[in-house]
Amino acid sequence: MNIDVSLVEEMILNYAALPPEFDEWRRYRIEYLSDERAYQFHEETIYLPPGFDAYKLENYLNRGIRKNRKGAR
Repeated sequence: MNIDVSLVEEMILNYAALPPEFDEWRRYRIEYLSDERAYQFHEETIYLPPGFDAYKLENYLNRGIRKNRKGAR
């Protein structure tokens, strides 16, 4: 089974509920998807600082998964 990672941005409705260190940070849900694009694993949430490129992180994670997949054969 092949797995891919997808980062989906979620809206933060109440920044006041977060510590002040998280001002302007963005919230993402990490989805782990199988070949069938069906959710197969537990989803997690991460916060990324302003200016951080979430798509670079997504690509980095997927490259690591592909590399590990090739090495496991």
